[in-house]
Amino acid sequence: MAQQPKEAYLNESYYGPTIPADQPTQRPRIPSTMHQCSPYALLCHAFKALTIVIIVIGITVLTLWLIYTPQPLKVYVESANLTRFDLNDSSLSFNLYANLTVRNPNKRGEIYYKHVQATAFYNGDKLEDIILPLFHQQKKNTTAFDLSYIGGPLKVGPSVNETYGREKDEGWFYVGVKFYTKVRLRMIIINSVEYAPQGDCELRLPAPTNETSMKVGFQRTKCHVDQFT
Repeated sequence: MAQQPKEAYLNESYYGPTIPADQPTQRPRIPSTMHQCSPYALLCHAFKALTIVIIVIGITVLTLWLIYTPQPLKVYVESANLTRFDLNDSSLSFNLYANLTVRNPNKRGEIYYKHVQATAFYNGDKLEDIILPLFHQQKKNTTAFDLSYIGGPLKVGPSVNETYGREKDEGWFYVGVKFYTKVRLRMIIINSVEYAPQGDCELRLPAPTNETSMKVGFQRTKCHVDQFT
């Protein structure tokens, strides 16, 4: 019997069925709402919001400060006189009366005074402190104070004898009044940090026993005052 020819496909190589490629493992996706509601995410959002608010407030305050840069206080001694100024055995007795005015020259800022003190000095020796009442000063406003320094006999340093003798002969005594404050500025709705501007007043006072200087009298004196820095 004649052999039947083999099928052609039996002579071809066979590698088996195709193996599918590995599929990447996919993790289950977490809904975005779960990320947004996590405590860490909420904390981050709160911190970002707070940072933005602080930056905005800082820029606003700086802008207002640059626009409304405050002018320093204007302090004057309007009048002053000595009714007694005697030195005996390095002990000084004194009666000094003065009228002091403090002006807020600012058009846009109010001033709140937290501490006000006026101290008298002679030749570097402190005579007396006066604590003045606290007050609130409106824009472009002037406040006046009557100061009375009455004291003695007060022991003073040895250098006062020479200074006192020379000034008495000249007919004029030079007494210093220092003005100490602690204030806050208010611009629109913004309160500043606390400042402590000081005023320094050098008074040229007629000697009570000198008729010539008494006729000339005391001249209104402008005090030097620190800037708001």
